[in-house]
Amino acid sequence: MYSDKILNALTSAYLDLPREVLSLCRFIGSVMHELGSSQTTVNEYFGAMLFQRYICPALVKVSPTGLRNPKIAQPALMVLSRLFANIGTTSFFQPANVLSSLNPYIRDTRPSIEEFYRCVTVWHTHFSLSLSLSLSLTHSLSHSLTRAGA
Repeated sequence: MYSDKILNALTSAYLDLPREVLSLCRFIGSVMHELGSSQTTVNEYFGAMLFQRYICPALVKVSPTGLRNPKIAQPALMVLSRLFANIGTTSFFQPANVLSSLNPYIRDTRPSIEEFYRCVTVWHTHFSLSLSLSLSLTHSLSHSLTRAGA
């Protein structure tokens, strides 16, 4: 299933995000936690931001000239976009919705998407330790070079 391939590519490549983006995500996640937001609320926020603002529009805005059969592909991409919007916000389709048959798939993807959000938004101990160690070494080196030049 193509949605599995896309989802796996997204969730496994979070370390490929630019360091500044990861730092921003972790900062926002830590601020939200300090304000008392649950991890579920943080996940919903990041799902709305990441999926509904970037991934879903990218799926729908595909140039029809690159598609073999645009009349079939465009509606399929719309459904895929709606599916990813729900996966990203970990919400289900209403039972009356024709897409509610995709709810089991959304449920099955929940653990991997929650792990992805945890990895992106939680300031890991090893990350903060390496950052503080890096800052400490930079300060020591700077201090040593200043003393050597004096």
